[in-house]
Amino acid sequence: MPQARPQQKGRISVAAITGSHGVRGNVKIKPFTETPESLGRFDKVYLEDGQQVALKILSFGSKGVVLARLGKVESRDASDALRGQHLYVDRAALPDLADDEIYHADLLGLDAVLEDDSLLGRIDAIHDFGAGNVVEIIPPQGSSIMLPFSGSALVRVELDKRRVILAPPDGLLDGAEDEAEDGEAEKENN
Repeated sequence: MPQARPQQKGRISVAAITGSHGVRGNVKIKPFTETPESLGRFDKVYLEDGQQVALKILSFGSKGVVLARLGKVESRDASDALRGQHLYVDRAALPDLADDEIYHADLLGLDAVLEDDSLLGRIDAIHDFGAGNVVEIIPPQGSSIMLPFSGSALVRVELDKRRVILAPPDGLLDGAEDEAEDGEAEKENN
């Protein structure tokens, strides 16, 4: 389900609506916060169209799912219509970060480069499928590349240079490099 988070000026996506729950308009939410309970600090959020709605947390379920009510959403049809939408808060409403921390939203659109400065592509999304963060990179040619985004695979974030330096495990990029070369060869033959 995780996809590239849409951007809103001055706001950060803190969750996505994954579906409806029941017939009274309740929604299931996947939080992007450090813990699901952190989502409870926001009593108002913004929908993708910029509309501000009240957020009332009903319960914290298994696997990090949060059950909630949004504004005046009172039917299953209305909550179904919100499926897939992200919920935003004003950046100023978020807690200050320690010097070694960064919001994932600040990484989207940065260049992803290897230690030898060769460009892999642009960061499109950061996912957590349960085994740690994975960065999705859109290369200049070919399909997106998914790489580990923690430990020794993440060398350094250079916000001032708008790039992230990565050291993927040996062999992980072999298929991606072949695909990029095939794309180049196809362009030359046309």
